Amino acid sequence: VPARYDASKPGPIVVLFHSAIQPESDWVARAFFRELADATGTIILAPGGNDRDAAAMVRSVEAAERALRPVVAWDPKRRYVGGFSDGTFGAFHTLALLNEPCAGFLGIEGFMLPADARPAGARLSGRGAYLIAGGADDFIPIDEIHKLVRTLRSEHVFARLYELPNAPHALRPIYTTIARAWRDMLAGTITIPKDGYGPVSK
Repeated sequence: VPARYDASKPGPIVVLFHSAIQPESDWVARAFFRELADATGTIILAPGGNDRDAAAMVRSVEAAERALRPVVAWDPKRRYVGGFSDGTFGAFHTLALLNEPCAGFLGIEGFMLPADARPAGARLSGRGAYLIAGGADDFIPIDEIHKLVRTLRSEHVFARLYELPNAPHALRPIYTTIARAWRDMLAGTITIPKDGYGPVSK
């Protein structure tokens, strides 16, 4: 919960799914994310669960939001979802299965299961997806992120790519880019540059 939290003025919430080697508590244990949340007045919700079991992650986020609602107020129109690495596919899968609002998506060096493309795309249609890719990522090939950008744009999602040519598969080296994508997401920035990955379908 951000330092300036005011229950009378519900703000945005970002639901962040953890990676395979990252406990859910890592999101708020890192000073970077706490400071980013404070600076933007954002609540961070980090559900637990087995990141390799997407269905378990869905149950986890349902339980986490159910537990949080009585004690913390947020703006349902400013609910965002995202994840890092394997957590990204869990986040997309949650979008595909849950009938919950989503104002935008933050994907950090992660991918989407092909079966989730249509339902997750429908949930994000007309909204932004902010995808961060590292050129030196030896876990998620950068071509997979490029493919994801094209897939989402074909589903009428304003997918923006934040590519760092020499970035590895790790959070700390890309903090500055995460902050930029985070702020663009909260601002609702959906302009698409001429990047060679095609237009957003109508």
